[in-house]
Amino acid sequence: MERAKRPLILLTAIVATSGVFSAFLVNDAICLVLAPLVLELALALGRRPAPYLLAVAMASMSGQPRRSLATRRTS
Repeated sequence: MERAKRPLILLTAIVATSGVFSAFLVNDAICLVLAPLVLELALALGRRPAPYLLAVAMASMSGQPRRSLATRRTS
């Protein structure tokens, strides 16, 4: 929390964390795990949680194409 004094730094950290997890986990799991953490963090810092929760949802979808390409079977 000490490093996230500026909103853009927190937003970048959330997007990066969610994006990295999306390469290995399903989108639903990422949202279910990160949403309460992000909500609590945003409220503790006195910020509106909506932009940060949307960042979790959008960034969690970023790893799906990579995961589907990595697991595609070739004939």
